[in-house]
Amino acid sequence: MVSVRIRCITVFYTLITCFVLRIPSLFALTVHRYDSCPDFVRSLAVEPQEWAMESEIYYFYDFYFIVFLQIFLPFGLLVGLNILIVIKLAKDTTVRKLSEAVSFNKRDDSIQKSNISSSIRNAVCTMLAIVFSYLICNSLHLGLTILERTQSSILITEEDETLASPFYTIFGDTVSILYMFTSSIRISIYAKFNPRMRRHIIAVFVELCTKCG
Repeated sequence: MVSVRIRCITVFYTLITCFVLRIPSLFALTVHRYDSCPDFVRSLAVEPQEWAMESEIYYFYDFYFIVFLQIFLPFGLLVGLNILIVIKLAKDTTVRKLSEAVSFNKRDDSIQKSNISSSIRNAVCTMLAIVFSYLICNSLHLGLTILERTQSSILITEEDETLASPFYTIFGDTVSILYMFTSSIRISIYAKFNPRMRRHIIAVFVELCTKCG
């Protein structure tokens, strides 16, 4: 089991890494003020500085590198780690069946086999649910990013090029809502397919309700 100290160190280094990766954006982006704009909401806009728009290095960093880190790398790690979990459970199943074949009678062995098969099935269902929700959100986000980078005409209105089209607004809001929704239901997915996690979550909520009451 991973200790609390190791978890804290992991979180600390993760935050530091995220901060360092975003340092270029700190210097490349600036807030432009449009004082002549009557709409206060549109009078301020975050835009890249001139050197950032002309720099091919920053373009590679902001588009290819960041997209890889935000979409493809987490997706690959998520799939890989969940596959490892399923493989480990499958190996544990084989080892237990071989080691307990002598000491258990047929009825006990069938019960054990059923329990282990259930664990594998739960792990597979969890993997599919998490990966599928992640894939939906990131596929939509990637599509939106490509449209923004190619400056597609469907993102702006024909009457005013500085005004986002209804499609752009709805698409962007949908991606944001899906991110929040899928992130919030992940604990429900683990609770649904992992009995041990479900018991732990229920125990935590019971303890919180007891303290609040």
